[in-house]
Amino acid sequence: NKTIEITPVEDAPFSELFIVGDATESGWNVDAPAAFTQSELDPFVFIYEGNFAPGEFKIFAGPMGDWCGDWYRPQVDDKGIENGAVVQAPGCEPDNTWLVTEETAGRYRLSLNTATNTIRFNKVNLHMVGDAGP
Repeated sequence: NKTIEITPVEDAPFSELFIVGDATESGWNVDAPAAFTQSELDPFVFIYEGNFAPGEFKIFAGPMGDWCGDWYRPQVDDKGIENGAVVQAPGCEPDNTWLVTEETAGRYRLSLNTATNTIRFNKVNLHMVGDAGP
């Protein structure tokens, strides 16, 4: 009959997101991972800023301590630090991760949109000025 029904979604699928992996400050600790901050303007958007060392990471939605809980992962394994689509799914497989290399290591601000299942990576460049700097 060529009709469409649109139902608004009022709540984000998760109220908390966390980051784990040897590229992050959390390491692979799903019992006490570093948290994203949920946007006050858009509850579907979560922000994380931190230093990334060479290694891997993925985004954990809980429950704490459950390796087969809910995850946000890239569509392919060892995905570089690139803006794009993410897959949200529970379970242990596929165990796709993002890969941080020596060339891409540094401080990043991540923005994950759980409504559109997309992620953005913005490299944070810090500069120092003043008598204490070179």
